[in-house]
Amino acid sequence: MKPARSASSATLVSRTTAVEEPSFAAAFETLPSPRTTWSAPDDALVIGGGAAATLTASG
Repeated sequence: MKPARSASSATLVSRTTAVEEPSFAAAFETLPSPRTTWSAPDDALVIGGGAAATLTASG
């Protein structure tokens, strides 16, 4: 661990812990609408949410 740059700063500590990967459906349902997914062979699975603008139309 590197010391803080300022002599008055406290020691910085970082810790990680493993967590179980959520199912795709659980991750998708957690995001508020609008949301979308992208999945392709040999590519990463992507889940995204939010919109700059939302359009609604009938039909």
